[in-house]
Amino acid sequence: MTTQKIYQLPVEVTDWKFDGATEIAFNWEYDAGSSDLLNLYEKGKQQQWDTSTRLDWSQELFEENPMGMGDETIPIYGTPFWDKMTEKERNWLRFNLQCHSICQFMHGEQGALIATAKIVNTVADMNARSTPHPSEDEARTSKVKR
Repeated sequence: MTTQKIYQLPVEVTDWKFDGATEIAFNWEYDAGSSDLLNLYEKGKQQQWDTSTRLDWSQELFEENPMGMGDETIPIYGTPFWDKMTEKERNWLRFNLQCHSICQFMHGEQGALIATAKIVNTVADMNARSTPHPSEDEARTSKVKR
């Protein structure tokens, strides 16, 4: 799945490189050219949890409240500011606060993916690299958040 039309900046500008005993580079682009890696990822999912079978993707998403959270979770709920807002403004605020939360969570997952990838890259034994490990789990969680 390409991310070219999702981000404000071109993917090339957002590449991340991390110094250390190993160099790990991410560009968050999952397009063609990585079929071998995706096949390995699919095999790894069979030994852990698979987002395509464990999550019910047929459920309807309510755009005004994607996470299905109560308004009590909004910091200004019950204040004079909240009372003055129209339903359209409340929907906009609810949606954007939830998007912000999901984005923060996703970036945390991406950070965890980077950390676990650096650990995996230091393992000398190829068999140890190919067994299920936290980097696969972090990659899968990041995929779900996209």
